[in-house]
Amino acid sequence: MASEVFDNRLRPAIEFLPAAVLGAGGVVLGTAPGPFFPLMPGLATLVAAVFMALAGWRFYQGCQILRYRRQLKRLPRYVLDAEAIPFSHQKLFLGRGFPWDQRHSQRLIEARSPSGRRYVYLRRKLIRHLH
Repeated sequence: MASEVFDNRLRPAIEFLPAAVLGAGGVVLGTAPGPFFPLMPGLATLVAAVFMALAGWRFYQGCQILRYRRQLKRLPRYVLDAEAIPFSHQKLFLGRGFPWDQRHSQRLIEARSPSGRRYVYLRRKLIRHLH
């Protein structure tokens, strides 16, 4: 149970703020280490590299959140010819599927919640404009 983590992807992507702060700190330490590390400029370079690596990681996490939200609104196209549909008297073909687990149930509940709907559904104004 300890390995299962609550995965809330329908939220504001706050990862970009720490990425910007860490990136700015890395740039400042990399370009002007004197005021911060006057006796050990090599340590300033090391800390700047760590800050930049952490900034890159947080930026990547923010991009993953935005990518997840974008893909909720744009499903992949699935087309199947009539001749390619499997026929059986015992089973009904419903299309592609996947193993459903707790993670998918959690994401469905998040998408249907009032706070998550704004990330899933198109805004009504945009929908009216398209019609």
